[in-house]
Amino acid sequence: MRWGFASAPGLGVRPIINARAETLASKPMFASAYKTARCALPVSSYLEGDIEVRIDGTPLFYLAGIYQRGADDVMEFTVIT
Repeated sequence: MRWGFASAPGLGVRPIINARAETLASKPMFASAYKTARCALPVSSYLEGDIEVRIDGTPLFYLAGIYQRGADDVMEFTVIT
């Protein structure tokens, strides 16, 4: 499993690592996964800019995500922000 949806042709080579909740259903890259492939991603922390965010006393918490099978047949996921 790989973090980030592969970029669409012409958008660059960097994977898309997050998807905005407010436009998720309308963006062609995410619409299908939004309808059929939602998930909860266990994390111990995340980065907000240069700051690591943790929840005190909680070893894991969950972020909303979506996933799909990539063109190379590897499962890929992105975080919903």
